[in-house]
Amino acid sequence: MKEIIGNNSKEKAIAFTRAVVKLDIGINISAGIVLTLMPGWTNELFFDRAVFPVWVWVGIGVGFLVFAGWQIRDLMQPGGFKMQNLRRAAMLACGPVIALTIGLMSAIGRELLLPARVFLWAANGYMLLLGGLYWWAAEKRSGTAGER
Repeated sequence: MKEIIGNNSKEKAIAFTRAVVKLDIGINISAGIVLTLMPGWTNELFFDRAVFPVWVWVGIGVGFLVFAGWQIRDLMQPGGFKMQNLRRAAMLACGPVIALTIGLMSAIGRELLLPARVFLWAANGYMLLLGGLYWWAAEKRSGTAGER
């Protein structure tokens, strides 16, 4: 990984980002399916009781599935790693990071079971890094990375 990130090759940067996106698509589809099809189980896993109504979990799950669909449709097809698509993906990663941070720091966040709280903070960090990766790849694509 160090030689990919340290190298100024646009092709290597895009190849690395594409590999991460493939993994992220799998994560998004998996999370979307679980949250959509098992909202009651998710409530109990995170809170040990029903805290959110079922529709909240289903809505979050559908959001994961829609984002995975967008990644497949716009990023993974040939020519999809355009600067504007990568920047859009970076900005789309910001929304869930902000919402999850607010949720984790609120009264609801204090009701989470400890393993769920640790998992969600880790997921939040992952989404923040993913947004940064998308922005970095957009800069590599535009040819302006490291030129400032």
